[in-house]
Amino acid sequence: MLPLAVASPFDDRDHTFAWVFIVLAAMCVGQVLTLRETWVDLRYTYQSLLLLVGFVAIMAKMAWQSLAQAPLRKHAAAAR
Repeated sequence: MLPLAVASPFDDRDHTFAWVFIVLAAMCVGQVLTLRETWVDLRYTYQSLLLLVGFVAIMAKMAWQSLAQAPLRKHAAAAR
């Protein structure tokens, strides 16, 4: 939790770092919860699903930030 205490909510890079840290911490907690499953194939299925959901959450945040910073609107306004 120490990296979250250092991260500033006003800096975009720190905000992204905090988001990735929270998602990875949640994935670790979810990983521990999957260890209760006695069937190995079902355990690995849950772990794979957890990994995919975590990576999608991280990539969605980064894609949203990239789209917000893209100069798409500036070119359309300059063309008019």
